[in-house]
Amino acid sequence: MADLRERYPKTSVRRDVLAATLDFGSSKQSLDVVPAMFYSFSAGRPVYIIPDGDGGWLKTSPAVHDRLFGQAHTRSGSKLCRVSQLIKWWKFGRQQPIPISSFYSDMLLANQEICVGVKTYGQCLKDFFGHLVASECADLDDPCGVAGQIASTKTSAQRDALYQSAAYAYAHARFAMEAEQRRRFEESNHQWDLVFNGTYLKI
Repeated sequence: MADLRERYPKTSVRRDVLAATLDFGSSKQSLDVVPAMFYSFSAGRPVYIIPDGDGGWLKTSPAVHDRLFGQAHTRSGSKLCRVSQLIKWWKFGRQQPIPISSFYSDMLLANQEICVGVKTYGQCLKDFFGHLVASECADLDDPCGVAGQIASTKTSAQRDALYQSAAYAYAHARFAMEAEQRRRFEESNHQWDLVFNGTYLKI
């Protein structure tokens, strides 16, 4: 943190669970910097340990997880990356971001094959929100066998907040899909607008 503040004196630097987050005010963009140390190799790929936010360490292997995500992206017909971006839009499109780990959401998308098959982006989002609700935002066993269990949030209070947000999003995503099927496109767009917190979005 101190080193980053010294390097970027005009940029806001704050702690965000696993990372130090740099907020670039002029572009309204942020960058997460995660400290990592080499731990071992897994299937010929390097594994690192990073802070888990609770004083311990979490194993991660970006190369292994990126490969899993890339394979799932291919199986989805190249929809997965776009859906992942939309979920991040859902997460950050409000004053207080929804407390879901982006790593968790990406691994959930890849592992559950939510985007596989003939589906629109809207259907993929609805199914993602539905899975969060059905599972009560439960921890996910790392499909790569590296990180152990991947938590959806840092605390139980955050998990409760995530569940409420997911339930709200799922209900309105269902309404949006039903309205679209009846060719009530204005109503469908309104329901997606509610999902994304007032940001007009045509799925």
